[in-house]
Amino acid sequence: MKWYLKLILPVILVGIWEVCALLINNPFILPTVDSVFSKLLTPFAEVFGIGSLASNTLISIERVGLGFLIACAIAVPLGIFLGSHPFWEQFTDDLIQIFRPIPPLAWVPLSLAWFGIGMTSIVFIIVIGCIFPILVSTIEGVKRVKKSWLETAKIYQANDRQVMR
Repeated sequence: MKWYLKLILPVILVGIWEVCALLINNPFILPTVDSVFSKLLTPFAEVFGIGSLASNTLISIERVGLGFLIACAIAVPLGIFLGSHPFWEQFTDDLIQIFRPIPPLAWVPLSLAWFGIGMTSIVFIIVIGCIFPILVSTIEGVKRVKKSWLETAKIYQANDRQVMR
């Protein structure tokens, strides 16, 4: 298929968007294509009194980064501990498997009740979204370390700290 034929569908969709926006004639419900692209091309301009696209993007990156770091700080050491201690891994596995499939959005009402509206509740939701995949991956990674590598470390009289490195 020619490359220019692949542009037909996006052009049609943008055209439908523009026609619908003109028919609705309400920029809060469906803005026109040119107003959206003009806002995207001026990322430092004020948007509806809530800051610029660039400043809001930086705030979002900060929140996601903080939530991910907190999740890593909790899940990696806990995963290493649980992966290297089978009793504790079996003891906590049911609880982990109960909470793991709950989507982060389901935690929003509890987060708002516990922390109120603000950065803390947002970071909490990000931590919840990150912590279980990191925890389960770390546990499985520790459990799947080749026994020959551990035996080699034992032969070289490596202490626990050196083995974990």
